[in-house]
Amino acid sequence: MLQERTRFIRLCVSSLESKGLSSNDLYKDRLKKEIKEIDAQGEHEYLLALFDKFKQEKLIFPSNEHNLLVYYLLNLSSEFDIEKEYAWFQGEMPDVDIDYVKDVRDYLKRTWAPKKWGQDFICEIGTYGTSGIKSSILDMARVHNLEKNDIQAITVTMEDKDDEGKVLEWDKALEMYSEFKSYCDRHPQVAEAARLLLDRNRTGGVHAGGLIISSVPIDGFVPLEVRSVNKVNPNGVICSAWAEGLNTQDLQPVGLIKFDMLVINNLMQIAIACKLVKERHGLTSISALPGSWDWSDLAYLNDPKSIEMANNGDLKCIFQFDGEGIRKMVKRGGVTGFDDEAAYSALYRPGPLNCFSVKSKIKIRGGEKVVTELTNWHDEVAYINKCGEISYTKKFVVWKTGKKKLVKIRTKSGKELFVSADHRILAESHKFKKAETFKLGEKIAIYM
Repeated sequence: MLQERTRFIRLCVSSLESKGLSSNDLYKDRLKKEIKEIDAQGEHEYLLALFDKFKQEKLIFPSNEHNLLVYYLLNLSSEFDIEKEYAWFQGEMPDVDIDYVKDVRDYLKRTWAPKKWGQDFICEIGTYGTSGIKSSILDMARVHNLEKNDIQAITVTMEDKDDEGKVLEWDKALEMYSEFKSYCDRHPQVAEAARLLLDRNRTGGVHAGGLIISSVPIDGFVPLEVRSVNKVNPNGVICSAWAEGLNTQDLQPVGLIKFDMLVINNLMQIAIACKLVKERHGLTSISALPGSWDWSDLAYLNDPKSIEMANNGDLKCIFQFDGEGIRKMVKRGGVTGFDDEAAYSALYRPGPLNCFSVKSKIKIRGGEKVVTELTNWHDEVAYINKCGEISYTKKFVVWKTGKKKLVKIRTKSGKELFVSADHRILAESHKFKKAETFKLGEKIAIYM
């Protein structure tokens, strides 16, 4: 890695001199900034590979999309504007998520894909389970031939997270659970062995929906192994076998995309309902329009009876609205049309639900209000519409959740932000960081 970095910097500095820019402080400062970011993301090897390939094949990018000086210096692009900022970031390969009925998903993964693409070009994704505090102490007690019930009586009372909501660590477990500490004091060899076992691979499995399709034989650059040999799959499943530390469920580092073929049980319920409606009513299509395809009639979106059911919270067995929490949310917030249901579905997720604190101020028509003082169906809350403009709506619901650790951020101007500890904030490095990881003096992005 050090050798690659040295070669990369030498190439950039040499090019800076050959282009007559080495005496220009603007270019020198810009190069230092970009190198600092490239160091942080470890992208020297990637850029050197591009340099070698483009030089050998006499290629060049048609544009310098992120206005990077290093692209210009490595002759990857002829475009560069020193007056404009760079936008260096390491993009992530996308996941392709598609929902299926289980039988269809299994057929596509195990029968259709190998036949269509060839077994050498596809694989499933291997997963690993690691040893936690409870599993490691149980395993080591068994290895040392100690009574299982003694330690199990202790571990069943232990939570996976500490009192601050973080993953429980060994020292914190000793502090929080006196019986666990007493057991470790009585059996120091077991405790030490269990501690050394923490976070090591313990089990191996296969990702439920993940499928990799490659343009070249996968075994040339990804380790593979056979897992899940059983009656259903007598020949097992060929899957990736990344070692711990190489992102065990992700093949992005070698440029592969994961097709996540998810099984949604509600799809089968919908399919059965459609079949029954057709059979019992002698229909060939579930549509109010003669000769139309299923679902082409959109009148049902704002059906008065459906809206009334939603306002009453009568949404049991409705896809994504089956849970008690979201049904209460919809009933309290109210529904006037199908679009409201889509909004509730988007809001009832961990991110949106955790992004406010009791002291957060919300922009409303005519000023601001603390979130807990908002009045449903009375205050008009601001939001950004599809055109990027500020609009207002009365369609919202406010509810309370349990206690959560908050972080207070005070800016130089004196403004204070109260956010959850794991709230992600955009830093000067163009990366999102958890609020609790910021240090005094670091800069954050603000909306002007």
